[in-house]
Amino acid sequence: METPLTNPAVSGATVPDEPGQFSGPARHRFIVLAMALGALVLAWVSMAFISANDPWYRNTDMNIHNMVDALAINASQSPNTVDQPGLPSKFLLALDYRLRHELGLLPVWNLHQFGASPDPLHEIPALIRIARIHSRILVILLILAAAGLIHVVTRELESACLTV
Repeated sequence: METPLTNPAVSGATVPDEPGQFSGPARHRFIVLAMALGALVLAWVSMAFISANDPWYRNTDMNIHNMVDALAINASQSPNTVDQPGLPSKFLLALDYRLRHELGLLPVWNLHQFGASPDPLHEIPALIRIARIHSRILVILLILAAAGLIHVVTRELESACLTV
């Protein structure tokens, strides 16, 4: 295959491609994949930067609500509101708390341990920060799921990557 040396409409001159050089569809796919990966990395870095620079108490209403419901679920108690649309994410957060506790990364993972802690207020920032990391992971997974759905529907890698 040959690559145009200049504008082929003007000169028509071409030179042979170098071995291993990307050309045509392979180059296009590489660029689209690189842009999609760049967008995912940018999204992760942006969310991490926002979370790192915000104090844990910035959005206390939703953060505390999610934390308490996840701790209640781990204590085999019903969350405050079962008709709330965020309930599945609270179950995932409860699972995250439980896994981190099993790995020794989190001392408090249910309401009983939270209440038995010598300083329960001291436990809140760590639980909120874990919930923020959990939220970032869910956002990235949702983006990837949407891209996967587009790929299944269109069978085009480019369309899936542009979904990202």
